[in-house]
Amino acid sequence: MAAQKGFTFPDVLVGVLLLSLGILATAGMQTRAVRDMALGEAVANASLLAASTLDELAATPYAQCVEKKLYRTVGRVEYELEIQVTEPGVGVKDVVLTVNWADRYTQKYRLTRVKEK
Repeated sequence: MAAQKGFTFPDVLVGVLLLSLGILATAGMQTRAVRDMALGEAVANASLLAASTLDELAATPYAQCVEKKLYRTVGRVEYELEIQVTEPGVGVKDVVLTVNWADRYTQKYRLTRVKEK
C-alpha cells in the first residue's frame, strides 16, 4: 500500500476552526474601534463646544452672566450645555459649564471660570 499525502479531515476541521476564531476576533476588534472612535469624536466636540461657550461667557457683561441651558447639535449628536452661576464672594461669579450628551450613556464634561466685575 502506497503512502497517501494530504490532510485528514480532523486537520482541516481544526484549521477552519482556528481561522474562523481569528476572523471573529478581528471583527470584534473592528467594531470596538469604530465605537471608540465615535466616542472620541463626541468628547472632542464637547470640548470644543465648552471652550467656545466659555469664551462667549468671558465676553458677556457681568450682570448678564446667568444660569441657562443651551442645546447644540454637531453631526448626529445633540449636546446640552448647562451653565450654573454662583457668587462665592463680592464681585466674583463662579461659572460652571456642564456638557451632557447621550451616546450609550450620559457623559459630562466640566469647565470652571471665574468672572469679576
